[in-house]
This record gives sequence, structure tokens and C-alpha cells, in this order.
Amino acid sequence: MMRIAALLALTLLAACKQQSFDERYQSAQRQLAAKTAAIDHDLAAAQSDAAEAGVVPTDAALPDLPADGNTSARPR
Repeated sequence: MMRIAALLALTLLAACKQQSFDERYQSAQRQLAAKTAAIDHDLAAAQSDAAEAGVVPTDAALPDLPADGNTSARPR
């Protein structure tokens, strides 16, 4: 009986497979994509709720930046 238990334990340990780097990477990518989608969804809902309430105008959600991305207030 003890031999069967030891053999069963060894068989179970041999059956346990550790994930490869690629599998862990893909899993982490899927989790991050799901979190990103949830955050984007929540943000869009909050923006539309704020727009409906008149708190934030829909066209003023993001400021207009110069084409070069310079946010400095100094004239050139």
C-alpha cells in the first residue's frame, strides 16, 4: 500500500507541468488586455455620464496641442 501511494505521488509530480515563458507571457498579455479594456470601458462611461450631466463638454475632453507636441507657454 505504501509503494502504491509513493508511486501515485511520483506520477502526480511528473504530470505537473510548469508553464513555459511563452505561455506565462501570453497569459500576462491576456490579463493586461482585459484590464485595459475594463479601464477603457469605465473611462468612456464616466466621460459620457459627465457629458450628460453637463460637467465636461464632450469636445473639451482633451486639450488641443500644437502639432509638435510642445506644451510650453513661451512664444517661439
